[in-house]
Amino acid sequence: MLRPFAFLSTIALMSASAANAATVQFFDLPDTRFKNPDAVTTTGDVRQNVTRTWPWFANPWPTASADPNKDPTAWFTGIGANASATYAFDLSGGVSFVWGTPDYYNRIEFLLGDTVVDRFQLNASYDLSPASRRNGAALAVFSNIAGGVFDGMRMSSPRISFEFANLTTSPPVAPIPLPAGGALLLTALGGLAIARKRKA
Repeated sequence: MLRPFAFLSTIALMSASAANAATVQFFDLPDTRFKNPDAVTTTGDVRQNVTRTWPWFANPWPTASADPNKDPTAWFTGIGANASATYAFDLSGGVSFVWGTPDYYNRIEFLLGDTVVDRFQLNASYDLSPASRRNGAALAVFSNIAGGVFDGMRMSSPRISFEFANLTTSPPVAPIPLPAGGALLLTALGGLAIARKRKA
């Protein structure tokens, strides 16, 4: 049987991990296009920064999907079934990319060094309407990555391919400076002391 403090600590840890789990929002496709960074390691069939639609890799940019010869700037990376690509970044707090046909098989792992700090896989609760409006692709913006920081990602899919473009990261949210945090703590303690004095 858990003691009350241990039980509350367990609940707090579970709540914290649930609150920190990576989340995604979907938006319409951006106008700007740029190449993805090169993966540091790959396994299986990975096509990096290609512009044509292959039989098993669909270009997420709508005009290129219609006619790949008309859009030489529609770069994208395709990861085949049972393949993976691992990327390394500067310390980051969020990431975004154009996700071609988001599905429930595509997997993302957020890394800090060699440690997986968070994982993401779509479920039925996500609103995929931007993707359904835009030829099956949408801009995916990730936040709330556990621990707040990561410096790498592993992207994979056990079935069906995983296509993406415009992979970019955002810097971590700056912590409250220590002096400001100290002032807040002193203010709170002072308030508690005044309340206790009035009660006495």
